[in-house]
Amino acid sequence: MSVAQQQAIILMLNSTDPAIQKRGLQRLCVLLQKGTRLSRTETVEASLRPLRWSPDVKVRSWLYNALARLRSRTFRDYLSYQILINEQDAENRAWAVAAFFSTATHEEISALLRRLNDDFYNSPLELAGQLYHDGTLRETLVQRPFERSIAYDSLFARWYCLLFGYGRVSRLLDPSSFTHTQYVASLNTHHDDDVAEYSLCLSICRMLPIIGVRPSGQTRSCAGALMCGGGSIGF
Repeated sequence: MSVAQQQAIILMLNSTDPAIQKRGLQRLCVLLQKGTRLSRTETVEASLRPLRWSPDVKVRSWLYNALARLRSRTFRDYLSYQILINEQDAENRAWAVAAFFSTATHEEISALLRRLNDDFYNSPLELAGQLYHDGTLRETLVQRPFERSIAYDSLFARWYCLLFGYGRVSRLLDPSSFTHTQYVASLNTHHDDDVAEYSLCLSICRMLPIIGVRPSGQTRSCAGALMCGGGSIGF
C-alpha cells in the first residue's frame, strides 16, 4: 500500500462522520483482501482503536471485518469482550467471531468456546469461526440438519453463502442432500432478500444454474459489486 493510500484511509478513519469512517474501513478491507501490505500497521491500528466503541452498527461491522483481514493480535481481548458481553447485534457478533478466530491460538479459542457453550455450535457463530480459521473447532461434530437452519435462519444462510464464496464450506450438508453448488444455487428463491442476492451473484460468478429468482426481491446490485467485482464481502 502506498503512503498516499494509507494516509487517505487514515484520514477517513479519523473522521467524526460514521459514513466516512465506514468508507475508510471498506477501502481498507478491499486493499487487504487483494493482499496489499500496510506500510505502517501500527499507524492504521491507532486509527482503528477509537472506532471500537462506535455506536454505529455498520462501522463496528466493518471494523471487525478489517481486524479479521489485518490478522493482528492487538485487538483479541477487545474482540473477546465484544463476543461475550458487549456486542448486541447478531450479525456483528458473528463478524467479531470471525476476527477473533483469525489470529487466536487453540487455547484462546477453547477458552472462548467454554464460555459460549451452546451459543456457538450449530449457529451462525460456528460458520463465522470457519472463515479465517484453518484448525478444528471441535473433535466431533454432532450435526443437526443444516438445511433447516439455512431455511429458517437468514443470518445462518448468509454465512453459508459467504463461506461458499470463499471456498470455505466443508461437510456442512448431509451427504444425501444437494451438493453445495446446487444448494447455493437453490437459495435464489430464499425468503430473505439478502440471501437470494448472495445466491444470485454466486450463481453468476460461478456459472451455476440459476434455479429461480424470487420476483419480490429487492435490488441485487450490492452483492454483485462486492462478490463479483472483487470488493470486500460483508453483510
